[in-house]
Amino acid sequence: RIPLRDFPEVARLQQEHPDQPFNAALFVRGLEIIGADRLLVGVSPAAILEIDAAAGRLLGLFRYSDDVGDAVHGLAHVADAASGDGRLAAAANPR
Repeated sequence: RIPLRDFPEVARLQQEHPDQPFNAALFVRGLEIIGADRLLVGVSPAAILEIDAAAGRLLGLFRYSDDVGDAVHGLAHVADAASGDGRLAAAANPR
């Protein structure tokens, strides 16, 4: 179990986009396991989190939408030929 709200960027995401009557912020909908330790996690509002589970670190956050009703459901990992490791290219959203 990974406490997503312990990551300051994720806590801020939930704070900026609180639950709505029928939609929950940080509702986890997608999961892709990359190797032994890295995870891609889809949440609402539509965002992808890249997590190093072994180190307990958030490596990246990319948000597609501010609407709590939108969530990332399906994820697929495709290795980046340039870096060779498939790491999420997007940095944390500065908003």
